[in-house]
Amino acid sequence: MMKQWRNERGLTLVELLASITIGTMLLGVAAMLLSSVLHLSDSESRTFRDRSAAKYAMTTLATQLADSTQAVYYAGNSELRYKMGNVYKAVVFDSANRTLTIYDFSSDGNAANDAAQFANGAISIAAHRSLYTNPVTLHKAVVSVAYKQAGGESVPSVMLKDGQLITIDIVFQYQKVSIGGARTVVPHAESTSVKLMLDITSK
Repeated sequence: MMKQWRNERGLTLVELLASITIGTMLLGVAAMLLSSVLHLSDSESRTFRDRSAAKYAMTTLATQLADSTQAVYYAGNSELRYKMGNVYKAVVFDSANRTLTIYDFSSDGNAANDAAQFANGAISIAAHRSLYTNPVTLHKAVVSVAYKQAGGESVPSVMLKDGQLITIDIVFQYQKVSIGGARTVVPHAESTSVKLMLDITSK
């Protein structure tokens, strides 16, 4: 009976090195794919957060203006003031810090005094900080803010009321993450239009 011989020769050094090289390459490809997936997920998460923050800012501002009977814009102060019921508000764009913030304005309980200060364009948050209280930051990455009338021209420094239309144009900053992990800041414009409430109490 013939004896069967099995080849029990182990891997040669060349074969071992080739196996290690191939394994390393496969691990590298897997790591690159995983990194790309993580960066893509990070980018999508950031985009979702950025869009949600922008939507919150636009919706809040539009809702409050829709409930307001008067509004006036002071371009020199980057400030829009509006009256909701008996409450005066001011939304201020800080271009240095790129923030958009809503304040209670001149709420000292004196109606005549509040109305006079509301219509006074010489008042600003820089010079009269005590008149601006209870800040609510709408967004922390704003590039520009513009308020326009129905015809597209900028809102003047005169009182708007009686259902007049205001268009709000805001450019936000979004942060994008590439597949390679590089981060870039890109502008994203949002726009909405809202009509002021008719003040039937003054009719």
